[in-house]
Amino acid sequence: MNHSKKIIIALDYDSNAIKIAEFGYRFAKSIDAEVILLHINTDYLHYSVSDVNKNLLVMDSEADVKKTTLQFLGKIKKHLKDTDVNLLQANGNVAETILKLAKSLFIDVIVLGSHSKSWFENIVMGSETEKVLDKTNIPLLIIPINKPE
Repeated sequence: MNHSKKIIIALDYDSNAIKIAEFGYRFAKSIDAEVILLHINTDYLHYSVSDVNKNLLVMDSEADVKKTTLQFLGKIKKHLKDTDVNLLQANGNVAETILKLAKSLFIDVIVLGSHSKSWFENIVMGSETEKVLDKTNIPLLIIPINKPE
């Protein structure tokens, strides 16, 4: 069976998103894998968070959420300077959606951040990373993100 390797890099609106993307991207290139940048929009549609450039994002509709997500992922793709990077946004529970997509897309490795400086990602991604780890047999590359001292 000759299928090309695929890596999914799950990112959240956080200043560490670029760091996670860079680590995941370098790893993907080292094993000649296709790269997919992923952001999961949770069920709450009205929320405000700061993006990687410290801009306040306010999203009032599903269309706003999707547009903002694709802009966010697009900025990271541009930063990686690779036009072959794919962007994917999905809605739902973070861990469940990552696992479902990883299985359906035949992902070889899932890249996640472990902790963050933002309370939002600490609540969402910290525990979500643990849930993904607990419920998958797909290898994970977990990028440690240090909390502020």
